Amino acid sequence: MSYLYFLGLIFLFFLGITIKAILSTSELKKKSQQVRKVKILDNIANTVCAIIADRITSDYEIPLNINSRMLLRDSLDEIKRQASLRSFEAQGDILQIVSGIVFKIIFEEIIPDVKSHPFIISKKGRDLAKKIVGKEKSPREKARLIFNWMQENISYDHEYSYRKEGYHTAEEVLRKGKGVCGEQAYLFIVLVRSVGVKAQYVTVDRDCYDKKVTHACAMIDVPSPILVDPAYHIFDVKHAVFCVVSDSDLKGRHGR
Repeated sequence: MSYLYFLGLIFLFFLGITIKAILSTSELKKKSQQVRKVKILDNIANTVCAIIADRITSDYEIPLNINSRMLLRDSLDEIKRQASLRSFEAQGDILQIVSGIVFKIIFEEIIPDVKSHPFIISKKGRDLAKKIVGKEKSPREKARLIFNWMQENISYDHEYSYRKEGYHTAEEVLRKGKGVCGEQAYLFIVLVRSVGVKAQYVTVDRDCYDKKVTHACAMIDVPSPILVDPAYHIFDVKHAVFCVVSDSDLKGRHGR
C-alpha cells in the first residue's frame, strides 16, 4: 500500500511539472504572439506615415500638423494597450481595430490636411523634376533648368479672378498646366526641392520695377539666396521689397 502511495506521489509530482511546463509554454507562446502583433501595429503605423511623407516635399520636421500627429500616436498607443489585454485569434482582428481607430484618423484628419497642403506632389511630379535636371549637379543650374521648363510648359492663369476655390496646390498647377504667381511659385518650389535644392515661398510688396504689387515668387539657396520669379519670367530677379514665408504660415494662409 505504501509502495503504491509512493508511486502515486511520484506520478502526481511529474504530472504537475508537465502541466506547469505546458502552461509556461502556452504563456510564452501568447506573449510571443502579442509582441509580434504589436510589431505589426508599429509596421502599419510606420507605413502610414511613410506614405504620407512620400506625398509631401516640405520643410516640415514631420509632414503632419501637430493635432494629426498626436491623434495618430495616441490611437496607436491605445491599440497596443488593447493588444496587451486581449487575445487575438488572427491578424485580421488587429487590422479591424486599426481600421476602426487609425484609419478614421487618417481619412478624417490627416488626408484632408495633406490634400490642402500647397507643396503636395506625386511621385510622377518628382520623377519629372529629376528628368528635367538629368545629370546636372549644380543646385543653381538645376533650378534654372526647372525654371526654363516651367516657362515652356506652365502658363499664367488669367481666369484666376473668376475662381472661387482659392489657390491651387503645386500638384493641381502641374496637372492643369497653368497658375497665378503664387501657384507657379508653389510648383517651382516643390520641383526644385524634389531634386535637393532649398527653396522658400516669398511674398513681394514692391517689385523689380519699384512698383507696389501683391505678388509672390520663390527664393532658392544656391548657396547664396536669389529670387526666382516664374510669373515674371525672370531668374535671379531683383525685387525691391519682399518677405520670406514659412511653410507652416503658408498652410494656414492658403489651405482651402
